[in-house]
Amino acid sequence: MVTREYMGASALRAWRRKRTLPAWAMLKALGIPAEYPAGRLWAAVPAERYDGLAECRANRESPMDGRWL
Repeated sequence: MVTREYMGASALRAWRRKRTLPAWAMLKALGIPAEYPAGRLWAAVPAERYDGLAECRANRESPMDGRWL
């Protein structure tokens, strides 16, 4: 199981590097103060800010479904 300290450190590292909304939301959920990312709410952001996010959420395999790639 991942500890709260690890999640907080990871979110803080992402927040300092790229100031993404998911990093801010995790910090807020953990009770760690961080300013809301400035800018318009629905403004387009460069794709580089979210590099690795699509790969993380791709769910190519799951230990629960019995598939092996």
